[in-house]
Amino acid sequence: IFESKSELIFCNITYGSLLLEHGAVATQGDDDRWTPLHFAAQNGDDRTVRLLLDKGAVEAQGRTPLHLASAYGHLNIARLLLGQGADPSASDFSLSTALHLSAEQGHNRVVRELVKNGASTNSADSENGWTPLHLACHQSEPEVVAKLLAAKADPNTAEDSEGWTPLHVACTRTLGLIISLSILK
Repeated sequence: IFESKSELIFCNITYGSLLLEHGAVATQGDDDRWTPLHFAAQNGDDRTVRLLLDKGAVEAQGRTPLHLASAYGHLNIARLLLGQGADPSASDFSLSTALHLSAEQGHNRVVRELVKNGASTNSADSENGWTPLHLACHQSEPEVVAKLLAAKADPNTAEDSEGWTPLHVACTRTLGLIISLSILK
């Protein structure tokens, strides 16, 4: 029926269980090194994530399943992965953390969970030196901005490759965000 073990990546929980029972490798990655766990985390499939974790699935290099769950706003998956020991401050190939991705997408509840689990609010990515606060300001996400500031994100010393602080970025965006940033005073 299946030509390779990597077909486990594209299956549902029923087929996943069956494939694993017959020796499919839960840790095998595709050409981009994405494992079945990456896809399950991206899709918010907590039952499959649990199944794969129970079968020894591990995170691969680059973007981790926590990165993907955070980017897509899957709070339950993020909690599950953090509970299994996922590093909330792990960075991908561009030094982005799960907090960078969730802040950029405006996933306030995921941001809160990552911060609660020790994610660094002041880490800069390698693409342009932006912190999660820069990204939240750029995307006009006032709730995320407030959450990051409450978690001690530094609005002044975290400068990007152009010397811009998050306030510089916010001033290029919508009036609503600028007003919400009045707490930066």
